[in-house]
Amino acid sequence: MTDLVLPGGLTPDPARIWHVTPVHAQGAWPVKSSPDALDYGVDFSAFLSGAGDTIRTHTVSVITATGSTYDLTSVWDAHDESRVLMMLGSGVPATMQRVRVQITTTQNRRFEQAMRLWIVDYSAASGKPLMALPTGEQLTAPDGTPLSGTVT
Repeated sequence: MTDLVLPGGLTPDPARIWHVTPVHAQGAWPVKSSPDALDYGVDFSAFLSGAGDTIRTHTVSVITATGSTYDLTSVWDAHDESRVLMMLGSGVPATMQRVRVQITTTQNRRFEQAMRLWIVDYSAASGKPLMALPTGEQLTAPDGTPLSGTVT
């Protein structure tokens, strides 16, 4: 597995990575509140290892997005040979959100993993987060525009 460089030097939290098994099942991540911006992931290694396959491309989309300011938002996403990692922010409180993680492999297999994420109701709704480094420095696009999440 190669080292995946994530925004701000983030180290993924293993407690929020779902491990796909060779037998397909819907996944679930630990809960979050609307103001949280937390890293989540899907580990496809058990699914890919039998054929010696690796991830070539991926997409992450929020199935339950409605266009609301408070929609669950994929702030960024990335992959290495076997994992897709993402930062999720916002989300309407007291809702079950669904995220679709699709991969295409180097051997042209296509696979979709549906994930559930409960947004708890003990915090007020929060809009799309702006991304900042632990130092407080705002992350920006190459053109200087502040990075925030976008619903894909």
